Amino acid sequence: MPIPTNKGPLKARHNFGYVEAIKKWVAQSFTSSGAAVISVEKTTDTPEFFEDTSFGVGDSPAILDLNTALGRNANNVIVLNDGPGDFTYSISNDGTNWGDEITLKRREVAEYQDISIDSFRITHTGVDSAYRVEAI
Repeated sequence: MPIPTNKGPLKARHNFGYVEAIKKWVAQSFTSSGAAVISVEKTTDTPEFFEDTSFGVGDSPAILDLNTALGRNANNVIVLNDGPGDFTYSISNDGTNWGDEITLKRREVAEYQDISIDSFRITHTGVDSAYRVEAI
């Protein structure tokens, strides 16, 4: 994997490192005033889509393995509730440990950017619903 180079006009000291946890090169630089500037390599992958137009209790919990679908953890995720009922979701950055359950109500959208998500779990809460998830 090539090391990124500075192509911008900013004169700064640079430090590059590969962060294994997110599988990305990270550039850390300092301006002449001492301010730190951090940037992460952008991905150009094709997004993966997950959808269930009739999410019922028998489908719950739906565990979306974003890491397997993308070949790495997702950096950006959008989840939409298209159905009549609410559902909860939680996020895992390692596929084993899950964060808090978050309620997504009818017609709500949640978006995560610049985050590392291995898996996404959607749980039925009593009324059938529908969801769409896009991950990149």
